[in-house]
Amino acid sequence: MNKLLALFCLFFSLQIVAQSAYPKDYFQSPLGIPLQLSGSFGELRNNHFHTGIDFRTQQKEGLPIYACAEGYVSRIKVSTTGNGKTIYVDHPNGYTTVYAHLQKFDSAIAAYVKQAQYQAQLFEIELFPKPNELPVTRGQQIAFSGNSGSSSGPHLHFEIRETVSELSVNPLFFGFDKLIADTKRPAISSILVHPVSENACVNGTREAISVNLSLQENGNYIADPIKAKGKIGFSISATDAFDYAYGKNGPYTIETCVNGNRNFMFTADKFSFDEVRYINAYIDYSRLKKTGVRYQRLFMNLPYPLRNLQTDIQAGIVDVQTNLAATYRIEVADYAGNKTAVDIPITYDPKEVIATAKPKTELPILKYDIENLYEEGRFTVSVKPLTFYANFPILFKATDDELEFAADDVPAHQNVTISYEADHLTPEIFEKSFIGSVDGNRLKFIPTKKQNNKLIAYTRNLGQFRIGLDTTAPNIKAFNIKEGKWISKQQTIIFIVSDNGSGISKYEGYINGKWVLFEYEPKDKSLTYFIDDSQLVDGKNDLRVIVTDELGNSAIFETFFHRKIN
Repeated sequence: MNKLLALFCLFFSLQIVAQSAYPKDYFQSPLGIPLQLSGSFGELRNNHFHTGIDFRTQQKEGLPIYACAEGYVSRIKVSTTGNGKTIYVDHPNGYTTVYAHLQKFDSAIAAYVKQAQYQAQLFEIELFPKPNELPVTRGQQIAFSGNSGSSSGPHLHFEIRETVSELSVNPLFFGFDKLIADTKRPAISSILVHPVSENACVNGTREAISVNLSLQENGNYIADPIKAKGKIGFSISATDAFDYAYGKNGPYTIETCVNGNRNFMFTADKFSFDEVRYINAYIDYSRLKKTGVRYQRLFMNLPYPLRNLQTDIQAGIVDVQTNLAATYRIEVADYAGNKTAVDIPITYDPKEVIATAKPKTELPILKYDIENLYEEGRFTVSVKPLTFYANFPILFKATDDELEFAADDVPAHQNVTISYEADHLTPEIFEKSFIGSVDGNRLKFIPTKKQNNKLIAYTRNLGQFRIGLDTTAPNIKAFNIKEGKWISKQQTIIFIVSDNGSGISKYEGYINGKWVLFEYEPKDKSLTYFIDDSQLVDGKNDLRVIVTDELGNSAIFETFFHRKIN
C-alpha cells in the first residue's frame, strides 16, 4: 500500500468515526409531515454551496415549524433577501438548528420581534436574544413555513451548525437520513477531459473535449479510450435525486482513482461560510456562464482552501507519460450509498499535435497573487491580492462615463474597487449619480459611496459598467384601499411599490401620525400592513406611506380610511 492510499484510508476512517460521533436521535423533525427533500446539503448554487437541506412543504405556506430539541432562540433575522425570516436555536449539545424562509413566527417570538421592530422603526432587523428570553422545548411550535427572502417557492431551509465554530454540518449525519427515502442512483450527465499542462493533448487536440460514455447493464458506464500526453484533468456534470422527488440535487461524494489509487475526493460533510464562495474555483465557472451547465473540476490548477476536497500530491491531475496504460475511475455517491461509476481507459499517445493558430492577445496579464491597479480617464480599478483564483489576460477600457473590466465569466472571490472622478458634476447631479453594471439594456445599481468628489463602488460581478443618474422617485399604488372607504372587515392594507432606477431602500408607514409596521416583499413588490385595531381609532384614520430609493428620491402617498373598532 503506497503512502497516498494510506492517507486516503486514514481520511475515510476519520469520516466514519466522525459520522458515528453525531447524535442520531437527539433532533426530531421540524415538520409534522413526511419529509421530502427539494434541496440537498452541499449542492451547487450560485456563488456558494448549499449549507442546509430544503424540505418540501406541500407547495404551500403556513405549515407549523417545530423546534427540533430543547434550547433557546439565540438569533432572529428578518430580511427581504437571503434566508428571509429566520430563527436560530442553540441547543445544550453544542449545535444550533436554523429554520429559514419562514412565513411568520409563533406568538411569543412574533411579539418579541414586533416590539423590537417598533422600537427601531424598521421591518428588516437582526436580534440576539439572551438565553433566558425565548427558551423552547423539543417539539414546541416556533414558526410557520413560508417563502420569504430569496426563496423561489414555499419550502423550509434547515441547517444544523456547530454553535462555537458556526460550521454547517450535513443534517443527514444526525439521523434525518432515516426519515427520507432514497433508492435512486446519482445521474451523470457529462464528463470532460482537459489538457492542463502547456503541451498536453487529448485525442489529438489541446482543447477540452467530451468523453463518450456507454451505459452498462449494471448501471455504470465505460468510456471510450482516451489517448493523451502530458498532464490532464477531468470535470463532471452530475446530480442526485431522492425518492418522490425529481429535482436535480447534488451528490454526497465524488471520488476518483487511477489504477485503484485514489487521487481526488469531494465530500459534502460540513462547510465553513468563509469557504463556500470557493465553489467558483471548484466548478468550471467560465463554462457555466457560457453554457449554463455546472461542471465540477476533479483537479486543481492552483490550490485553494476548501476543506471538502482531498487530493493526492498531483492535486487530482493525471500525468500521462510514456508507456502509461491506466484506468481512471469516477464514482459518484449519495448519502444513502447509491453509486454510479465511470471507467475511463487512458493510454499514452506519442504523436505531436500541431496547435491551431490562435489570435495573439496583447492584453496584460493580471497576476492573481499581487495587488493590481488600473487607471484610465476618470476611472480607477483596484484589485487586492487573491481576489481572483488564477492569472488571466485582463481587458481594461474606459471612456468618459463607461468602463469595461474583464468579462462576466471571470469569477472574483473578493470585491474589486471601482472609483470614478466626478469633480466635473454639479453637487446636485453628483448626489444622484451612481456606478451601475450593464446588463443588456438595463443598468443595475451598485451601492455607491460618495467621497471627495469620487463615486466608489465595490463589486464581484465584472464586465461593463456605466455612470447612472437617478432623479425619479419610486411609484406607490394602492392595492386594496380606497380613500374614505370603510374597511372594518379587512385584515391588511396593501400597496404595490416599484422603482425603475436605483431600487427601493426605505419604506415607512404612519397612521394618525404614528409609525406602523409595513412588511416589504420584493418578489411581488407588495408593502403590507397587518391591521392592529389597537393602533387605530374608531371612524376616520389618516394614513401616510413614504417610500425612498437608494439615491434619496422619495414618494409620498396620503389617504384616509374609516374603520369600526369593537
